[in-house]
Amino acid sequence: MAKTPKGPKKTPSGDYAIGYARPPQHSQVKPGQVLNPHGRNGKKAGEPDAFDKVRQRRSRVTVDGEVVMVPTDEAFYLLQFAKAMAGDKAAAKIVAQELAARRRLGPMPLSPVDLAQAEVEEEQKRALAARLVQLLEDKAAAKRESVPRIVYRDGKLVPIDPQEGDPSS
Repeated sequence: MAKTPKGPKKTPSGDYAIGYARPPQHSQVKPGQVLNPHGRNGKKAGEPDAFDKVRQRRSRVTVDGEVVMVPTDEAFYLLQFAKAMAGDKAAAKIVAQELAARRRLGPMPLSPVDLAQAEVEEEQKRALAARLVQLLEDKAAAKRESVPRIVYRDGKLVPIDPQEGDPSS
């Protein structure tokens, strides 16, 4: 026995405002309206879960004899690095996995503060390079003026007088 495809039982007909396949207009979704803004689980996107809250909490750690407050996840990696350097194979495995994952991701993008600092440093490098080029050009010009130019012609060294131009012409 063949089944008929499911679909609307009948097409709406007539000139009525509400009824079969015609819901009231006041309850219809308007253009641009979002009925479930936070998704299926109802949790806001920016709301951290319990793990993120603990991860972002600051911990007191001693680094090179100095007590500093760092985020918990950073403290975890500091501990793993210290254990790995001491010969703990499990800690070394964690560090190796993290390093491999970071290599796959590539370099981290710079923050706006780091980008601004890099631009300032690049501008300073350009200014320093331009000043160095100018100093070298000035030094070369001074050397050209103080040292007579000499060419080798017909088996003899012949000085070139800058006022007369090139004697070969």
